[in-house]
Amino acid sequence: MNEIVAAVTAFKRRVSSGSSASSPTRREVQVFDKKAVPTLDKFSGHDEDYFTWKEATVNVLGTAGFGRFLDDHSMTGKHPEVAESVFYALRGAVHGGQAQSIAQSMLDDKRLDPTELWRGLETYYDTALNRANVVLFDIRRLLNIRLDPDTSATKFLSEFRDCLQRLRKNNARISEDTDTLRALLLVAIQDDDFELVRDSIVQKPDSSVSAILTEIRERETSLMIKDRAARLSGDGTSATRYSRRTGQTSSGTQHKTGGTGNSGTTWTKWSIPKFPDSWKHSFGGPLFKLLSDWRTEAHKGKSQTHLSDNFSTFIEQVSSSGNGRSKSKSRRSTTNSGNATVSGSGNQDPTANGEDTAGGDATSTDEPPRKRIRLQKSRRIVTERSS
Repeated sequence: MNEIVAAVTAFKRRVSSGSSASSPTRREVQVFDKKAVPTLDKFSGHDEDYFTWKEATVNVLGTAGFGRFLDDHSMTGKHPEVAESVFYALRGAVHGGQAQSIAQSMLDDKRLDPTELWRGLETYYDTALNRANVVLFDIRRLLNIRLDPDTSATKFLSEFRDCLQRLRKNNARISEDTDTLRALLLVAIQDDDFELVRDSIVQKPDSSVSAILTEIRERETSLMIKDRAARLSGDGTSATRYSRRTGQTSSGTQHKTGGTGNSGTTWTKWSIPKFPDSWKHSFGGPLFKLLSDWRTEAHKGKSQTHLSDNFSTFIEQVSSSGNGRSKSKSRRSTTNSGNATVSGSGNQDPTANGEDTAGGDATSTDEPPRKRIRLQKSRRIVTERSS
């Protein structure tokens, strides 16, 4: 009896070990669920959009576990129902675009094979002429990329590198032309905060494109560090360069551009382009400098109250005396409107028209009255000109 029990026990152990050894083989059989086939991005059918859509489709299907249905024809025979679902997913992506006829002809012939449909799309779009068109499209996009106050350096670097990667993939020579890419970067950087990078491009003609892009990223990081340090100084301003670029404050709250607020409210985004150089000749050097100083303070994130207090002006009417020196008159302008008003009782000062008054100084009729513009806060003279 003991021998019989030992034999039965040994047999059970062999059966148990055999099933354990075969379990990995059973796990190698992949089970597909046709309901799990993901929805794909729409494809316009335009030549320049094909390669971007192709990469997105491969990523989506591959992540869901259906990537082999695009290039392995045997998968259609093994899993016909799942292959049909993948076929309809591809047809839905190209439906309404210029490539829908390829899928429609297969549907009419009842050939619901995703591998064949994918091969048909590749044959139609992956041509030398189409790749040349894609290169032209990416070069045009590369020329239009700008790093300005409304674009973060991170977004700029991402778009620039994406264009370069697609150009390299299509064997475009411009992707390896360092001098041309350096010139494009020099034109693309239109933000005063990155002027140091522009200087570096000019002063270091042997630097690589990768080094320049790294310098842009490091410059962005250093600016963010400085902004954080400025917020700790207690200057009353909370808007940073990052928040002005993205339209968000440090807490992530969205704000619209522009507008004034009560005490403590700051502007979170500024988009003031460079003033035309011709303004300097039209307004004169001093007034143009005043405008430029105001713009600089605005880009630093100063509040509307700060800008109004430090840059408000008034106009002082003066006339030339006989000895050639200017003599101040009582006529002044309001602080903010800039329109001339009358001091005192509100009656017009006859001296403004060059008339003599009793007890007053005679005004020379040879020279017209002049106006002097001063800053309201510091009383500093900005400029003086004829009325």
